[in-house]
Parts: sequence; structure tokens; C-alpha cells
Amino acid sequence: MDIRPYCSIPDNVTVPIETYKTVIQESVSEHGVKWNFNKRPDVPTGRQRQPTYVFREYYACHRSSSKKEHAGVVRGDALGQVRGWQKRSKKIKCPATLRVVCLPGSPSMVTANLQCMS
Repeated sequence: MDIRPYCSIPDNVTVPIETYKTVIQESVSEHGVKWNFNKRPDVPTGRQRQPTYVFREYYACHRSSSKKEHAGVVRGDALGQVRGWQKRSKKIKCPATLRVVCLPGSPSMVTANLQCMS
């Protein structure tokens, strides 16, 4: 992995549809953020409006969930061996999400919007 000097994450990025997945994967080395695919239902149910987009995907920051607390007691297994301490979690409830949308007006371009809800 090639590590580059840090630059801030842009709010909006418009790229061709063929390269948007590589742009998301390269954000690890450019911005220090790994985006995990977050599946949300996009199918309208009942009497809802038809979607105004060709497709839409959501990505969550790799540090988005909460920390898991570790117990203070380390127990041994069946053979009596003591298990070592687990590493602390790096999860910090990060509110950042990345929304990728392809609109019908320009089906060959994809727009990625950064959303930080705090």
C-alpha cells in the first residue's frame, strides 16, 4: 500500500462510473479512511415516489461502530493456559458516511457526497 501525504476529504466528488470504486479504495492511502459498504434497502414499497436516481450506494467509515469493553479478568482455557489481553478497539462511533449516487441526467458520471452527522 502506497501512503501519501494527508489531504482532507472533499465534500463532493464527481467521477466516471468506471472508476468510482477505485476512488473509494484509494481513499485509504490519500485520506486515511476506509469505507465499508453499508447495504440499505432501495426498493420503494407501497405508494412511494419512484426513485430519481439510477443507483445509490452507502458506505460507512471503518471506525463507525462503538467500542467493545474488555473484562478485567483474563481466564484460562481448558488446559489451564492464560490467554493474553486483547487489543483495544479503534472504533470511535465515527458519524461519517459516503453516499454514491448516479443520476439519470448523467448516467456515465457518479457523484460521491460526504456526510458527517454529529
